[in-house]
Amino acid sequence: MQVIMRSLQSLRPRHSGRWLGTLTLVLAIGGCASANKRYQQGSELEQQGRYIEAARKYIDALKKDGDHPQARSRLRAVGPRAVNSFLENAQLAAASGRVADAADSYLRLDEFLAAAAAVGEPIPHPSDYADQRRTMFDEAIGALIDDGRASEEAGAWYAAKRAYHRADRYFPDPGQVDLLIDGLVRTYLGWSEADLDMARYRSALEHADQAFVLAGDPDSEAGRTALELRATAIELGTIVVAVAPLWRTDDAARFLPEGFLTALNDELELEAWSDPPMFIAIMDPLLVRRALRDLRYHSTLMTVPEATRLSREVGADAVVTGDIEIFTVTERDVREEVRNAKTRAGKPVSYLRRWGTLDYRMRLHYAVVDPLSHRAVRQRTIEVRESGRFERAVYQGDWTNLDLTRNERRWFEADRQLEFTLAIEEELLREAVAEFGERVYRDLMNQVR
Repeated sequence: MQVIMRSLQSLRPRHSGRWLGTLTLVLAIGGCASANKRYQQGSELEQQGRYIEAARKYIDALKKDGDHPQARSRLRAVGPRAVNSFLENAQLAAASGRVADAADSYLRLDEFLAAAAAVGEPIPHPSDYADQRRTMFDEAIGALIDDGRASEEAGAWYAAKRAYHRADRYFPDPGQVDLLIDGLVRTYLGWSEADLDMARYRSALEHADQAFVLAGDPDSEAGRTALELRATAIELGTIVVAVAPLWRTDDAARFLPEGFLTALNDELELEAWSDPPMFIAIMDPLLVRRALRDLRYHSTLMTVPEATRLSREVGADAVVTGDIEIFTVTERDVREEVRNAKTRAGKPVSYLRRWGTLDYRMRLHYAVVDPLSHRAVRQRTIEVRESGRFERAVYQGDWTNLDLTRNERRWFEADRQLEFTLAIEEELLREAVAEFGERVYRDLMNQVR
């Protein structure tokens, strides 16, 4: 609606009051049409004896148009019939032993009564409604607690959790809440133990954590059991990973700045590999580099057989190896100007000033090698880009012999040029380390059971 109003105002700025009045009228007509449609739908449902659905349509009509007289009149007439229908549904469900479904009927009736009251039409209901409702809720909670316990004994952990959570919908009293929490704690502890038996360590940790949170007291028996299960899941599920230093292809080496590859590996060790997520243990990079020297693996990207041999050498469960496939530095949006100057001897000369944008592009390739299967279980490429401005001057002779201002001399100074490139390279390093670390850890977590 705001978009329409702005459009109309821009079309007729001198008559905005008239246009806004027209828009208000259009919206009001649309609202009435929508209310009428819902009223007609409600009328049809009422004739079919579907009183609950009919009453809801009348409520919808009044939400659209609170002054709709027919919808209000019919809601007032059909509302009590809808209440009776809800109560009849509850009685039928309870009679067939589906007490939780019966309790759900009371929840839906609560929502219906609240919605009717919100449009100004409170619907009458039995004087003992609150007592009926509480009795049914208590029966549903008791039945669901029994169902949950039976599911626990059968090892049907999801069914047990679902039963206890469903019971929580029926406004349990403090005593019932304690029973539900106890049931959920037992369920999550049993679930965690079953996960450990099936070597599902991540799931075992998750369920142990849920039990611990619900237990509340770390010194309680349940709290201690949850912590023990948690520690066991982490110990058994953690994989040891050897990360080989990145190398570079010959094509990438053509444009790779001096020291960039060393800086990238250093930052990966300091930032990414020093803080692994749970279930991942990164081996000391120094030990990995020593093993690589012993195996004569250096200055190249390892093959899968070589990575498998490295894993045996250092006792790793997985190996990560990769290289810089592409590294380019290009200039764009370059502008030039010829500037006149004089030598210190007073001879007129000229030089070229150039400025524009430097674009850095780097593509990394890596593989996660599983030594047990003797294959690369994950292979990916990561591309990062970074740009920044540059400004330099070009002179055929020795620029230090030119008579230049302080600002003009900065265009020639190597330190000034280095400032431009270092700023871009630092940002490129930061992005590459963050992206590479995140991707590698995500792939390694897929190796954790």
